[in-house]
Amino acid sequence: MKEIRTFQNVEFRTFEEEGKKYIEGYALKFQKDSRDMGFIEVIDRNAINDSTDLSDIVALFNHKEDYILARRNSKVNTLEILVDETGLKYRFEVDEDISYIRDLYKLIKKGEISESSFAFRINEDGEKWEKRGDGKYIRTITSFKGIYDVSVVTKGAYQDTPVDVRKFEDIENTLINEGSTDLAYNQYRYLTLFN
Repeated sequence: MKEIRTFQNVEFRTFEEEGKKYIEGYALKFQKDSRDMGFIEVIDRNAINDSTDLSDIVALFNHKEDYILARRNSKVNTLEILVDETGLKYRFEVDEDISYIRDLYKLIKKGEISESSFAFRINEDGEKWEKRGDGKYIRTITSFKGIYDVSVVTKGAYQDTPVDVRKFEDIENTLINEGSTDLAYNQYRYLTLFN
């Protein structure tokens, strides 16, 4: 099952270099708290490691496979991916022959689109849950199984999407026993998983 996360205010920009136009940004940043989704998510600095599948990553607009921006796999390498101390950075050249990529470049340049997102899977033991002193739950992703897309998005991808209820069943039951269903509600509202 794939999960999708969207981040606001990540480093994201358009630029020109040697007459070519580029779009680049961070799909994810390490050791940064996510938006409050009823819980806080943090990606450990070592979550992307030698066992993480980065063999076929596609850059998309709004996670829609109809709007491919660039790709990196064994056949094509129009998408640059770099894992650095900050996070997972992506960069691709704007293909002037594809109208929706030209349009997207203009919208980003005007500031109308400014968020990045990524689709991923975690390893079976690739997360830990803790409860902070203020009662908030923290999910730390410790090991990604794979990163499958990086996306330029107009809005967060969390609303109106299903959640993996099996993964959160234990936490939901605990919260119900404590008299709080806010976390369970927000999980349904904010997490996106695809079968």
